[in-house]
Amino acid sequence: MKAGLADEKRARELEKEKRAKAKRKQPKSKRGTGQQQQSERARQEQSQKAERDRQIEAKRQAKQKAKETAEQIRQIVANHHVDRAQGEAVYRFTQGSRIKEIQVTNAQRQQIARGELAVIGTRKGYELVPATIAERIRPLDESVIRVANERASGETDPEDPYADYPVPDDLMW
Repeated sequence: MKAGLADEKRARELEKEKRAKAKRKQPKSKRGTGQQQQSERARQEQSQKAERDRQIEAKRQAKQKAKETAEQIRQIVANHHVDRAQGEAVYRFTQGSRIKEIQVTNAQRQQIARGELAVIGTRKGYELVPATIAERIRPLDESVIRVANERASGETDPEDPYADYPVPDDLMW
């Protein structure tokens, strides 16, 4: 070009031919590697995006199911709760490492101890429900059941060393 034998257009054409000739000399397996790598990368990114979308959808469905379960439990408790009114007795129970208490009547406290009533935790506090209702709630979400004593069977263990010493009904802790 400096000598004036070729112009810019001719220089570009020669460069283009040079690249084409080098490309023809390469084996066929290496010719499309750039495009193959790009398409492979695109497929990987697409599969990663699809996996992220599946995870996000699974989380959304889990949240929706949790909401539906909570609403179902709320409706069951609202329809079947036992009125506590203003009880004269206090029933204490543990929740985690804390001791909680609710006001109940003496009859209700005895029913809880015998396993006829259960204590259910709600957003507003605690509710009493029959043990059969607590068993319906257990498969939905066991964590809302705060107290569900086993019903006492009439049988006693023959090897129980304290069988001769009955537990008093008015035992408070």
